[in-house]
Amino acid sequence: GIAQGIQPLASREHGQGQRQQAERLLAYGLASMALLSLALYGVIFCFAGPIAQVFNSQNSQTLQQIAAQGLRLYFLAAPFMGANIILSMWFSSVEQALPAQVISLLRGLVLVLPLAFALAAQGGMTGVWLAVPLTECLTALAGALFYGGQNPGVMLALFPLVPPGKHQGACHSSNAYP
Repeated sequence: GIAQGIQPLASREHGQGQRQQAERLLAYGLASMALLSLALYGVIFCFAGPIAQVFNSQNSQTLQQIAAQGLRLYFLAAPFMGANIILSMWFSSVEQALPAQVISLLRGLVLVLPLAFALAAQGGMTGVWLAVPLTECLTALAGALFYGGQNPGVMLALFPLVPPGKHQGACHSSNAYP
């Protein structure tokens, strides 16, 4: 819901040439998402057992342990998922289709399947549970790189050792802000 809430507002600000306002909306969206993700993960971490029990009608102790551990691992992805959805929507709002599409493809197909197989081979069930959080984390990093490519100051903060001028983003276009 946060991404859908900021999308029309960011699009309007972009259309009016108000980059600072559009970025402020992005920052508010990401901050709200971070707080909600932290709260959600706290609830899931503390109540993973009772949540898993709702779906464990046979009262299998093995299933209960696997599901409780799985909830705690899988929902590590929550802040990264939120960031990816918000960034993808924001890029669409400011006429940057390439990064929006790349984020969607990375998280939905390109990374998740190979990581699921690789992590399952290395870590068994724990690896399977961690495939989504790792996929979302790597995708969020790609989103940050795309965003930083539009904002060299962000890139310098993220990667201070990269020489100046070496961090042109893949989303530089004639539609970008002045």
